[in-house]
Amino acid sequence: MSDETRAKLDEAINAHVAENFPGYYTTAWVVIAASTALDRPDSTNYRLFSPNSQPFHVDNGLITVGAKILEDSWDDADDDLDDEDE
Repeated sequence: MSDETRAKLDEAINAHVAENFPGYYTTAWVVIAASTALDRPDSTNYRLFSPNSQPFHVDNGLITVGAKILEDSWDDADDDLDDEDE
């Protein structure tokens, strides 16, 4: 990722947090993207992006927390489906 693109992404993430969570600011971030090659539409590649100065253990921690949040949201969705059956 170019330095210019990374700076724009950092700015956008910081702005999003500031706008949507007043009184909070971003301390770290990770973006994971899936991409497909134009000449191989059945393939998927995964890329991880984070600030250049951010240590790997911070990336790993954010990914772990993100996975837990996603898992919990799936559990909540399952609970909602169970409630519909009653």
